[in-house]
Amino acid sequence: MTLATPETKAPPARRHRGVVTVTLILGALLLTATINVERSSMLFVVAGLALALVWTVGFTLTHGWRRHFDTRPGPDITVGIAVGVGMFGVFVAAAWVARRTGVLEGPIDDILRQADDQALAWVIALTVVNAGAEELFFRGALMDALAGARASLVSTALYVAVTLAGGNLALAIAAAVMGTVFAVQRRITGALVVPIVTHIVWSVLMVTAFPRS
Repeated sequence: MTLATPETKAPPARRHRGVVTVTLILGALLLTATINVERSSMLFVVAGLALALVWTVGFTLTHGWRRHFDTRPGPDITVGIAVGVGMFGVFVAAAWVARRTGVLEGPIDDILRQADDQALAWVIALTVVNAGAEELFFRGALMDALAGARASLVSTALYVAVTLAGGNLALAIAAAVMGTVFAVQRRITGALVVPIVTHIVWSVLMVTAFPRS
């Protein structure tokens, strides 16, 4: 099964762009608000779910839920898993270098502490839900609203800008790298299944298997 979005050749409607703009603002504000929430509290879980809901509603209002079936769903999922695992390996290697040079060691450990403050089941649930929701909006609704040759670049830049609201430089750098990967996947395949699978696999590995210092 492939989750696809409408054709992007026609210019997006003004309503589409308006919904995307409002969603970006609400998402950034909600992400900023979560900074002051105690990471070990259920309020942090609620905030994370609310953020995922904002991204999902933004996608739904611009696209609705449109699915189509193809005869080869396996390759898309396999590619998504392979890229997710491969990028996890890249980040493990980069973190090994960063820790030994003292670059970004603090921000990296801060991200891991946030993940470790919650029960593993909640961490995985939030990770999966938010990874999927981000792809629906940023690589779905947002890229279609931008359209044209610069959609990948601009959508990634906005993805990084929103992530910076979290105040963690390492997370923003990860958003720049992975946002580029996700955008290229969407551009090549024309659908969302590959970036969604890649994002989920990479994110779950990052919060559960990434080496702690």
